[in-house]
Amino acid sequence: PQLLLQAYLQRIVNGGGRLEREYALGRGRVDLLILWPQGGRTRRFVIECKVLHKDLERTIAEGLAQTRGYLDRCGAEAGHLIVFDRTPDRTWEEKIFRRETPAGRRRRPAGHRLGHVTPAATAPAQEPTCIPLSGESGGPGTAVCTRLQATRPEQLARRSGAIRVSSYGTIMTVAAPRLGLRIVTPDDHTDIDIEPLQGLWTQAQYLQLTDHARLLIEFTDGRLEVPPMPTDRHQAISQFLFLALSPFVRALGGMVRYAPLRLRIRDGKFREPDLLLVRDANDPRRRNDYWRGADLVMEIVSPDDPERDTHTKRSDYAEARIPEYWIVNPMDETITVLTLAGDAYAERGVFGRGQRADSVCLDGFAVTVADVFDAA
Repeated sequence: PQLLLQAYLQRIVNGGGRLEREYALGRGRVDLLILWPQGGRTRRFVIECKVLHKDLERTIAEGLAQTRGYLDRCGAEAGHLIVFDRTPDRTWEEKIFRRETPAGRRRRPAGHRLGHVTPAATAPAQEPTCIPLSGESGGPGTAVCTRLQATRPEQLARRSGAIRVSSYGTIMTVAAPRLGLRIVTPDDHTDIDIEPLQGLWTQAQYLQLTDHARLLIEFTDGRLEVPPMPTDRHQAISQFLFLALSPFVRALGGMVRYAPLRLRIRDGKFREPDLLLVRDANDPRRRNDYWRGADLVMEIVSPDDPERDTHTKRSDYAEARIPEYWIVNPMDETITVLTLAGDAYAERGVFGRGQRADSVCLDGFAVTVADVFDAA
């Protein structure tokens, strides 16, 4: 029955979103995760499926516990627990029903509203849908469709009085940044939180891990660091710069590459710049596994942590003695060109709209700043 449900949802989600099956979320895997872009953000909906075995309430309780955990891990705004009842001697009237419960873990009396939030203070409730998967009585059918609604802080903030976060325990909180990497065994029954290993990773382990990883991972003295996923605008700017650089650099006999590609700063420190190049394609620093240096690197500033690109990596690339570093900042639409002077960078210039940013390392190469940011 789960595959039939997935097939049904796939036809709907294909209109603009994505449906992930067996999506890894820390401990275990959520059965279905719907990703739906809307209003500049991606909405997430968790769907956990269970087959009824003997005790209905126990099946629901176990399913709710799992679904709540998945909500916490992926930041979904709502979750759905679906229990398939294939008991042959029950009618459809007995099989199909629905319940709605807050995403928190505290029990409340029937009819109690979380924080007494008025209807005007909350988003309209979305009625969960129970889909009969067979037209014949006794076939695989949906017995339970339980909806978990994650209450957001801004909803509670609109009511008068105190916001009792701890007493209700239902607000999806944002914790301090953690890597959240886990090791999961092939049978999915055992996983190990590897956060305590931060600071203990070796360079060889980092290289082995990133040889098989599907995300960008940087490395500093035993610690793994995961940069944010690039946005559409980030990729548009990166593409524009690559297409501008590539023919110019190739004509010089050089080579341009873009992330993901590891760049060693020194032993124990690796970065993944958005763009990097060497003026000589046969430069011995350009290796297949990772580059040992570059003549010029570019970073597109990420809004979640601008100082990482504007300060931290400025020091990193100076430490690697890379002659030129471009900081491309979509937030203020400037391009800062830095050139190495001794052990630190000096500003050649900060260029904005109406200006052209030019390179020292690549004599004759320049881009119009407006063109770079309008590429998105």
